Amino acid sequence: MQTIFTLLLMTSLMLISLTGPVGAETKGEIVSVTMIWDRASINRDTDIVRFKDRWFVVCCEKSAEFSKDAALRVISSKDGARWESIALLEGPIPKKSYRYDPAFTVRSDVKLKVSALGMRTFAWFSDDGRTWSERKRIGRNHFVYSRDVWNNGIALKYAHGTHDGNASTIQLLSSKDGMSFQTLFQETVEYIPDDAAIIFDGDRAHCVVSRQAANPVARGWEFGRQFQAGLLGTADAPYTDWKWKRTDAPLCVPNLLRLPDGRIIAAVGLSDKKDCITLCEFELSTGKLKEFLELPVAVENLSQTAFHRQIVGLAYHDRHLWVSYHATHNGKLCVHLAKVKLTQH
Repeated sequence: MQTIFTLLLMTSLMLISLTGPVGAETKGEIVSVTMIWDRASINRDTDIVRFKDRWFVVCCEKSAEFSKDAALRVISSKDGARWESIALLEGPIPKKSYRYDPAFTVRSDVKLKVSALGMRTFAWFSDDGRTWSERKRIGRNHFVYSRDVWNNGIALKYAHGTHDGNASTIQLLSSKDGMSFQTLFQETVEYIPDDAAIIFDGDRAHCVVSRQAANPVARGWEFGRQFQAGLLGTADAPYTDWKWKRTDAPLCVPNLLRLPDGRIIAAVGLSDKKDCITLCEFELSTGKLKEFLELPVAVENLSQTAFHRQIVGLAYHDRHLWVSYHATHNGKLCVHLAKVKLTQH
């Protein structure tokens, strides 16, 4: 009996050491913020990944706020301090796109994928992050896709758009190669769906969807798009049956990251906070967001303030959270990188 008690005690102590103190709250401290890319007139919407012992950041470059010459710039760094350009990736018809939302994915066969997400979605693949494949078309027109998230050799992706002329539709899709996707779940919805983020907990998938307010008055055009409470969807393999519930806050363009100790970190835009990126700990079981840090974001002109919409990159390395985002520097939108120390109290 004593032996069994000792084993149980040791197991409990090990679990506490892995998950942190019971009831502990995540805290964040900004270690540094650096402007890392400003070569184009506008450098906006970012993602960050650590791949084969190097940092990679991607952003959307444009010559003006409403120009149609959007392209993806990929930059790289060994130490996170000195950055160099390694690629400029363009759509099939240059100067025909207003913007692309960039996203990195590390495929199950350890290839790096960068996607240009928009009404037409494209992707490029690389073995080393420097030499990229020819452009690949992903999905179909009139659907906006999220980034791929891989689990056990399967990539899961969210999309929103219109289907056969019907009202707003959301889809969940899967792929074994990151190029060809099969629709697993489709639903016509009454709200206006926006971006989403997917994360796995074992074989269970969770999808956090942001929703725009349907009423133009409620949306407040003078302040840009307004958002309703988000939705949290959950499904087990084969991911065809999704159950949905509300999150506890209106959110915009979520991004999720699982830390090595199991905590889920979310970077979101909140409708009542126009000048910052909010970092939260996200509870998958309840859909609650526990804010722990605000990253100030400088935006200077009216169009940037009214329709400001952040595509934020998240990565974790060397016990720090790395956050890529855009903010105004010397009068134009540039790529910034924040290094955040995480603790529990």
